[in-house]
Amino acid sequence: MHKYRLIVAVAALMFAAGVAKAAPDDDGFKLMFNSEDLTGWQTTGNWVVEDEGVVSLHPRPGETGWQRYDAYIMTDRKYGDFVIDLEFKILEAGNSGVFFRVDDPLDPVEKGIEVQILD
Repeated sequence: MHKYRLIVAVAALMFAAGVAKAAPDDDGFKLMFNSEDLTGWQTTGNWVVEDEGVVSLHPRPGETGWQRYDAYIMTDRKYGDFVIDLEFKILEAGNSGVFFRVDDPLDPVEKGIEVQILD
């Protein structure tokens, strides 16, 4: 079985994704996010874990607007089969997405599948 990274993409106005705290269940599911910090994740943007485990993207000093198409957050681990459950908030004219089955994390647009999140 091939294993791939899960990547959350940013374009225009980004969403905030939160995952409720839970324990692995008897069916063998394991949490990808601990709701406290970005342990197990890599990022090319200024991603911040806020109250209640909400993950959001903030501008870095000197950045203006939200036109950061390469501000990804991605799993450290590769996964085979998985179930993802997330909530998102996107502002007017927002454009974002979740990539999965990404073969090359340096090129998720061409080497993965995206679930597009648009206003």
